[in-house]
Amino acid sequence: MKLESVKQQLDELRERFASLFEQLDSRQRKLFVLGLALSVVLLFFGGLYSVSYMGESKQEQAQLYRDQIRQIGSLQVSYKAARAAKQQLGKQLRSSTVSLFSFLPAVAKQLSLNLSDLDEKTQNIPESNLVQRSVSITLKKLSIDKLTSFLRAVEDSGPTKLIKVIRLKVNRRLDEDLDAQLTIATWNSL
Repeated sequence: MKLESVKQQLDELRERFASLFEQLDSRQRKLFVLGLALSVVLLFFGGLYSVSYMGESKQEQAQLYRDQIRQIGSLQVSYKAARAAKQQLGKQLRSSTVSLFSFLPAVAKQLSLNLSDLDEKTQNIPESNLVQRSVSITLKKLSIDKLTSFLRAVEDSGPTKLIKVIRLKVNRRLDEDLDAQLTIATWNSL
């Protein structure tokens, strides 16, 4: 039923346009046909332009998505490397049996340094199952070269040791010598 009514309305519309077109003189008919043709051409080129613009826009968007996917891939690689490093450090901390109380005098003896005033402190680190053990030491009458060698030996011995505090004083008797107070920490699993 609806299809028949639509068909009937289209027939009526076509008859009206036909009667209006017949009432036009030849000059007006030519102008009307020319205007209709121009409108069709404009609609065709406008549609073509919008389709090509949408295609370019889609290509740009696809390229943007490809770039973002590449960036996500590189971030994934970085994340995996950082996670592996974190797990490796966790393993080292869990298996660390370093006793600073014996390690530091051994390094000082190896470098012929006078080590005194060893003071050890233990502190639980909340929510981590780790214990921080720190030792404060005093080194007297040493040159800057020997201090540097000591610091390098401690830092190069592994990632589970950290020099937290360094206090230096120039020895009053010998201007070239230093007195150093250091706090060195390590971490162990509970």
